[in-house]
Amino acid sequence: MTHYPDEFLAALGEWQRGWGEEASGRLRTTARLSAAISALQDVPDEIFQCSARCYRKRFLIPNNQQNGGDMMPLFFHGEIEEGFAGWTTNFEFARFIFKKEARPGEVGAIFAVQPSPEEVVLNIAALWARADFAAAAERYDARGGAESAALNNFKDKQSEVILKAPLRLDDVTALCVQIPSLETLCAQLDIRDDAQVDAVWALMVERDWFPTSALWSEGERAQARLDETIGKFKVWLESSVPDIDRYLIKK
Repeated sequence: MTHYPDEFLAALGEWQRGWGEEASGRLRTTARLSAAISALQDVPDEIFQCSARCYRKRFLIPNNQQNGGDMMPLFFHGEIEEGFAGWTTNFEFARFIFKKEARPGEVGAIFAVQPSPEEVVLNIAALWARADFAAAAERYDARGGAESAALNNFKDKQSEVILKAPLRLDDVTALCVQIPSLETLCAQLDIRDDAQVDAVWALMVERDWFPTSALWSEGERAQARLDETIGKFKVWLESSVPDIDRYLIKK
């Protein structure tokens, strides 16, 4: 039977509790969890394996304080390096959470990967499936462990697998944007005539584009939208950057 030290249980609970948008908090939590995993002894192989497809929900933020911005690395280098990150084997879970938490002015994306063995840091779902770990977590809670609340709140509900895998442009399987209000959309299109405003609203109703709700593109449609975005970047930059072709990701 594997022994799961309190430090490992605390580090995992802190990871599942999260750090908000604080970059330093993420680095601190990741370092603690990494050290705790390295200190484990006689652990079962299955907690470091994942044969299922994994999904990562992510808002793409131009001024992301954790990495200086998402757009340049994704569109110019083809990937965003994230280090340790939480993924899920449940696509509907990732998609539902994104619809629930859509944020104005930001693009939501879901990335899908079949992780390689070296990319799997910890399979939390597999961990909770083990009776010895569940018993260790129960004893930790009974002792009043500092992170027991977070540990027992999340358990394996998120089908979470921690991976160290980049977010690759080619792995985008869904995109989500928040539909603007009628007033905002008309302002963006410079539409002021009442008849044209009514026509825009009729089109939104016809296509089920309800203001402030989530608009999804999935599979090939999502990749097509990425191709359009790359094309627009190229047109915008060609006039000012010589030999721009060699800097752009080829799709």
